[in-house]
Amino acid sequence: MSGMSTQTARRLGKIVGLRNGIIPDTPTTSDIVRDLRENYLARDRAALTAIRDPKYPGRHWIIRSWLHEYSVIRRTWKTKLKVSPLFQAEKTVNAALKYVDKSIQCQSGRPGGLTALTRDNLVAYFDELEGHCEAVTGIDQVSLASKILWLCFPNAAPMYDSFARTALNPSIKGTLSARSSSRKYEAFIRDWFELYDAYRLQTEAFALSAGVFPIRTFDWALMRASPIRN
Repeated sequence: MSGMSTQTARRLGKIVGLRNGIIPDTPTTSDIVRDLRENYLARDRAALTAIRDPKYPGRHWIIRSWLHEYSVIRRTWKTKLKVSPLFQAEKTVNAALKYVDKSIQCQSGRPGGLTALTRDNLVAYFDELEGHCEAVTGIDQVSLASKILWLCFPNAAPMYDSFARTALNPSIKGTLSARSSSRKYEAFIRDWFELYDAYRLQTEAFALSAGVFPIRTFDWALMRASPIRN
């Protein structure tokens, strides 16, 4: 697998229930799903509902709070700008939602729901959304854009995250900074889907039986397997 560490592959092997190369004290699939259900599922559902309805009560606050859980909102603008954190958050989320409402028809918000999104047009959606947000904030918005896309396409769009990125390739940290936002996400999902495809059946079967999203489950497994987290 391109650039992926042996340690990460072995850890993920246990996470999705495989029996080869098990490393002690790594989270199992049941740990991942339990964590998602107990600590994240309610907030995920609220954000998934809110993004699909521009008139949903408290929509902006719900999505902003959900993004805040991932530290996406905490530092989204160039530091030289003399604006408050609240103003930054408001403008950033407004930019994302404006694009979503104008250009994206969100697909099924239920685990296992059908999606017409392909990996090719996933990158195209990402490019437009990230570019829209970056034009407003002045810095790349790879993480934020990928998480907004997951809300719109929860059965198809992986979340870009520093933990997941380093789980896929611990040596990538020094090379990503020179890449464009589009190249960062494209390279990330290439490696992400390469690993996910190998374990797709096990992940989907376990996640859907527990009522959680397979994509979200595998994202969280990667985050938990990251060498910078453990």
